[in-house]
Amino acid sequence: MAAQKAVGARGLVVGLDISLAMLRRAAAGGVARLVVGIVPGLPFRDRRFDGVAASLVLSHVERYAAALRDMVRILKPGGRLGVSAAAKSSHRVDVAYRAWEATAESFVGREALREAATRVVPWEAWLTDPVHIEAALANAGLEGIEVMQRDYRVTMLAEGYLSMLDLFACGRFVRQQLGSEQWPTFRKSVAEKVAAHGIKEIEYTSRYHIGVGTRRR
Repeated sequence: MAAQKAVGARGLVVGLDISLAMLRRAAAGGVARLVVGIVPGLPFRDRRFDGVAASLVLSHVERYAAALRDMVRILKPGGRLGVSAAAKSSHRVDVAYRAWEATAESFVGREALREAATRVVPWEAWLTDPVHIEAALANAGLEGIEVMQRDYRVTMLAEGYLSMLDLFACGRFVRQQLGSEQWPTFRKSVAEKVAAHGIKEIEYTSRYHIGVGTRRR
């Protein structure tokens, strides 16, 4: 794991998530110390860590400012905080995504789908602006702030891509609304629409902002 490699054999890496499934994945990746928790409300003392990393976290919390202050709280003076957030990405306008979205809207309704996304990731759209990220980090008490953009090109089979969409906020909502009886029908309909376009493999670019800052001494 990158974090453990960065701190070395004598360093301590602690993984935290509210999801047991995500913690199991972290354990499989070599993270030995795992904690179930949320932010704000981190179960750690003040000024305990040299670094804190929050990957695609801020978009999901109800109060992003309070979450950032809590992360800064557990940093030692001079410690570093890094956060990432999705930027505007091209893969949401491809044919396969449009097929998934159109089918989902036909099953649960357009407004219901949009409301679900807003409820689960209330700050996702706001965080696509790097100026907002920089201001949020500064207001949390950080200095020396940098906000960078990174693009990651991904190629995957169409079925794998659709399975990934199922795991996103809207996908989980649709599955919950449809239940075990209607969900297979929905997935079959999406797969047939994608296949009708002759799509077997999908290439897209995921674009992210990465913000880094230092706690004031």
